[in-house]
Amino acid sequence: MDAWVDFLHCLMNVLLPFEWAQAEFMRNAFLAILFIAPASAMLGVHVTAFRMAFFSDAVSHSAFTGVALGLLLAIHPLLAMIVFALVVGVAIIHIERQSNLAMDSIISVIMSLGIAVGLAIVSYKKSFLRELQPYLFGDILTITPDELLVLLLVLVGTGLYSVYAFNRLTLLGLHRHFAINRYRSAERDKVVFSLLLALVVAVSIKTIGILLITSLIVIPAATARLLARDLRSAFWIGIACCTVASLAGLIISYYADTSTGALIIILLSALFFGAYVVRMLRHGFSR
Repeated sequence: MDAWVDFLHCLMNVLLPFEWAQAEFMRNAFLAILFIAPASAMLGVHVTAFRMAFFSDAVSHSAFTGVALGLLLAIHPLLAMIVFALVVGVAIIHIERQSNLAMDSIISVIMSLGIAVGLAIVSYKKSFLRELQPYLFGDILTITPDELLVLLLVLVGTGLYSVYAFNRLTLLGLHRHFAINRYRSAERDKVVFSLLLALVVAVSIKTIGILLITSLIVIPAATARLLARDLRSAFWIGIACCTVASLAGLIISYYADTSTGALIIILLSALFFGAYVVRMLRHGFSR
């Protein structure tokens, strides 16, 4: 095991002396959530502002083909997913800029193509189906130290970029033309954000699964929007909601012996509807 992961495990033994935290696979899963939940929530605030949920859906579903290609070409599935996700992201952005087609139309075409190619590969190599299942539904309990390192690097990169470009991304979400006139790098920031979103989606798939990854990004941001008074507070509320619900889902799934990814989304959805009720009550009292 890598020394840094070993150190974190020793630290967890001191800070988390609970039954569920004794197994190595649970400690790795706990660290994976600590890395990926905040990264997903950071991007989620801007994803809702840019209306890019469909974009992350396209990347995640196309990643199915990335895994299948990786198995076919004997490439590590995580590397294949990352490369394919970035290719899909670049393709969507390029076609949008070079044509007058709506973004949702472009995404629909590319996502359909990606899924079709993946299904064609699986039908050709039926033995791949079992190896693809962890990516379809998520298998956080099999996260390895090498994958943890990738998740940590993605979290650091996402955090640094979010701090650096927060104001420009916020303005882009509110008023695109004004942002472009004010900041020369505004359009470039949108491209970088899109590629970063594709990267986060790709590395998160094994944690929660292709079918649910978009929910991990969108639901915390939507919940935060219901509770927060401005985008900065929504940023931090989203991170808190995503991290707490994800860790709770992991722990509950250990005792309930059920899918971690599904429980995480159920808890996030419960927070969303709770926030909706709070907002309704708040507005009712303010009247």
